[in-house]
Amino acid sequence: MPRLIASIASAAVALAAPSLAPSAARAQADTGGCPGAIVFFDFDSSALTAQAVALLDMSWEWLRPMIEAGAWLNVDARTDDVGPAPYNLALSRRRAEAVVAYYRRRGLRRDQLRVNALGESRPLERYDDRQPLHDVRRQNRYANVWPEMSREVFHRFYPPGGPIC
Repeated sequence: MPRLIASIASAAVALAAPSLAPSAARAQADTGGCPGAIVFFDFDSSALTAQAVALLDMSWEWLRPMIEAGAWLNVDARTDDVGPAPYNLALSRRRAEAVVAYYRRRGLRRDQLRVNALGESRPLERYDDRQPLHDVRRQNRYANVWPEMSREVFHRFYPPGGPIC
């Protein structure tokens, strides 16, 4: 089944990390305007920030009807490249589980959530001398949440001729 990703408002992405809004907006453009929720974490932390919770609250209102119709959520979590790869992989798992715990408190069952701990792989930003390394690293401490669903469920929310996410 193809991956069908749904979008949230650009303002919600900006809310996740106001100082990182341009990168988040770029990520949205790179995925055809359909990224899902992106929440950022502090260095070496898996605790959801107040901004992350506010974004997840906004996304939950939008995602709930899809979940009730049969969609499930994927949570991909990542880290920056500071520290050993095994530690970063474990940290990304804790970050994903923090997001999962948020949605579990909203009533989702564990089988409606898929977790991918990706460590430092697939960064949102890559270092290329155009911005400070610490900014690149900060932008790579995140979790991406996106719904996946059958075509039937997808077409309930996206009529033919609408966006293909």
